[in-house]
Amino acid sequence: QQGGIIRLTEEEMASVNRLVALGFDQQQAAQAFLACDKNESLAANFLLEGGFADDEGDAQGGWG
Repeated sequence: QQGGIIRLTEEEMASVNRLVALGFDQQQAAQAFLACDKNESLAANFLLEGGFADDEGDAQGGWG
């Protein structure tokens, strides 16, 4: 299954590994890193704030 392979440089992989060290799995970390234009700090914030969680509450509270 070639479609799921992501090619990263050694430096990019080091960034992903630091995200993994925060407690996220490698796939989540890599997806967040790429989704945040390879910005490690932004990816860390994204993951720590809930990342790809499905509708587990929105930023507005949702209780209108």
